Amino acid sequence: MNKNLVLYPFVTNPGPTTAFDQVLNADIPVAVLMRQLLENPKFKVHKDKQAKLLFCEIRNPETYKKGIYKVQGWTFDFSPFFKKYLVKTKYCGWQEHYAPNKTFIRQFAAEPSHIIKIIEAEW
Repeated sequence: MNKNLVLYPFVTNPGPTTAFDQVLNADIPVAVLMRQLLENPKFKVHKDKQAKLLFCEIRNPETYKKGIYKVQGWTFDFSPFFKKYLVKTKYCGWQEHYAPNKTFIRQFAAEPSHIIKIIEAEW
């Protein structure tokens, strides 16, 4: 997989490291998880301890829903490894989520009991 698809800057002057390989090889949890996915696309994200911190809806709602994590001017994009789902919630209606499976969505939701229906998007 092309590293430029999974790691790209979201500001003109991203954080202290400017080379892709330096950011990707950093010891921050998101970089470790991305390296594991790049090396083994069948890696079970929902069973990883670091993923529980990264994809928790309360701590990182953008990562939970869109599959992207922003740190120090860089965006780690997990969406190429995930499927697209439509999730109907009790108070917010239909929302689009990126996740490896349906269990992942319920497991990391702030209020799993508010999820009414999850449908895998076919487009």
